[in-house]
Amino acid sequence: MEDLKVLRFIEDNIQNGTRCAIAIMTDSYGSSPRKEGTTMGIDENGNISGTIGGGALEKEVIDRAINAVKEGKNKLLTLHLNDEGELHMQCGGKTDIYIKVFIPSDRIIIAGCGHIGKELYFLSNYLNFRTIMLDDREEFADKDIFTNSEEVLKGDIYENLTGINITSNDYIVIVTRGHKYDQEALEAVVNSKAKYIGMIGSKHKITHTLKNLIDKGITEEVLNRVYAPVGLDISNGEPREIAFAILGEILKVKNEGSGENLKKMKFGGDFFGKKTC
Repeated sequence: MEDLKVLRFIEDNIQNGTRCAIAIMTDSYGSSPRKEGTTMGIDENGNISGTIGGGALEKEVIDRAINAVKEGKNKLLTLHLNDEGELHMQCGGKTDIYIKVFIPSDRIIIAGCGHIGKELYFLSNYLNFRTIMLDDREEFADKDIFTNSEEVLKGDIYENLTGINITSNDYIVIVTRGHKYDQEALEAVVNSKAKYIGMIGSKHKITHTLKNLIDKGITEEVLNRVYAPVGLDISNGEPREIAFAILGEILKVKNEGSGENLKKMKFGGDFFGKKTC
C-alpha cells in the first residue's frame, strides 16, 4: 500500500508538470533502517511520500534526490551507515539506493490563437511539446482546431493565465491581438517559474509595455528575463516563418544551445583552417 501511494505521488507530480524522483533501496548490508525494495517519492521542492527510514539517511537521500532532479540525471548511491561514513550513523550497515528521475514533457503556453499562435501550435505538436491555447475571442479559441492541446481556454487571458500552474517545464509565448492584451498576459506570467517568456511586438510597443509594468511595481530585473521581440532573426515575416523563429529560440533556451551555426563552431567558418568573418 505504501508503494502505491508513492507511485500515485509520482504520477500526480508528472501530471502537474513538477519534476520528481523515486528513491528505491536496491540492496542493504548489515543493519539498516529499512530493507531492499523500500521506496520513497521526492519532488523538486523537497516534498516526500513514503519513507526509507527517517533520520540522517532519509535527509541525505532527499538532498541527493533534489539535486538529481535539478540535473535531470538518475543516480546510484552507496551510503555507509557507520560513524566513519558520511552520515555518522551507528547502524553499522550499508545501503544502495537508486534514484530514478521523472521530468514531465515540456509545454508551450500560447496566449493568442491568431495566425502566429495557430502556426506555433502545429509546429509545437510536431516537436512533441504539450500545449495550452488561450484567446479572449470565442471563435479563435476553437477546440476543433487545437485538437491535441491540453486545454483551449476562452475568455479573459489574464485570468486564465493566472489560473494555470506554471512550472519550470513551461515556455510561454504571448502573441495576442493587441498591445493591451499582450501587456495583461505578460503581467500575469512575468513572475512565474516559466523557463521562457516571449512576447511579440515592435521596439516601440515593447518599450511602452515594459514602462507600464515598471510603473506597476515590476522590477527591471524581472522584466529583463522576457524575450522581446520574440524569436530569432531568421524569418521573412510570414506567420509560419515567425513561428519557426520562435520555436528556434525556445529550443535554444531548452537545450542551452549557442545559436551559432555549426560550421563556424566546428571549423571557425572555413573548412581549411582560415578564420572568416
